[in-house]
Amino acid sequence: MNTPNNNNRKDSNNRSPFKRVPYMPFGNNKKPVAPRPVTAQAPAPVAPQTTPAPQPMGMAAPKPYFLSSMKLKNGRRPMRSPNRSYTVAPRQFKDADGQMQQPKTAVIPPLAPGNIRIIPLGGVEEIGMNMTMVEMGNDIIVIDAGFKFKQEDTPGIDYIIPNTKYLEERKDKVRGIIITHGHLDHVGGIPYIMERIGNPPMYTRNLTALMIKKRQAEFPHASPINYKIVESTDKLMIGDITVEFFNVTHSIPD
Repeated sequence: MNTPNNNNRKDSNNRSPFKRVPYMPFGNNKKPVAPRPVTAQAPAPVAPQTTPAPQPMGMAAPKPYFLSSMKLKNGRRPMRSPNRSYTVAPRQFKDADGQMQQPKTAVIPPLAPGNIRIIPLGGVEEIGMNMTMVEMGNDIIVIDAGFKFKQEDTPGIDYIIPNTKYLEERKDKVRGIIITHGHLDHVGGIPYIMERIGNPPMYTRNLTALMIKKRQAEFPHASPINYKIVESTDKLMIGDITVEFFNVTHSIPD
């Protein structure tokens, strides 16, 4: 039986369907085009370089470069290079005369007799860094001292602690610190904050105290803490402030 050979197959006009057509360059089928005339143009005038005039004394420098104001296309801020140092200057504003001025620092008025001042030092509208102070008369009670873990916009930072400047300036009025439970967002800042605020007595439950002691072992240079173990039904006086404890439901036994 003879098998037909596809290479020798031909149509009625004796032409092979697999016959290759020779390549013809595209430029050979086009007519030559005359070059366009070139007209000489005079060079554009160059503005003379002038040296900027020195700024008068008392005027602030131009607006500084804020790395935090830059964002990439994906919404993230650019990573900071570890080989460079960045200085973020305080924001400035113009007064009525057009002069650049620094913003004034807010002055906290003294506490009036009979009033109570509560200042959240962290943990408000954020996760972590829980710390609150209660001031009444000549007594201040601190509640918790946690830290906040790093985020995408804080590269190279391990954790963030609350701003305790108000307590540092009034450490002689701090009568004690109350720790609600042993999570790090409530106790993580203790090794860094206690000595700044005068190392006051610490009131907490037994399990929380054991967790704090375990963490304090990692900081042998820190001053020892004066622990005051309390129960959920205790009612005691811290300075001239009456403190009463009660149970809450949370993801920790005590």
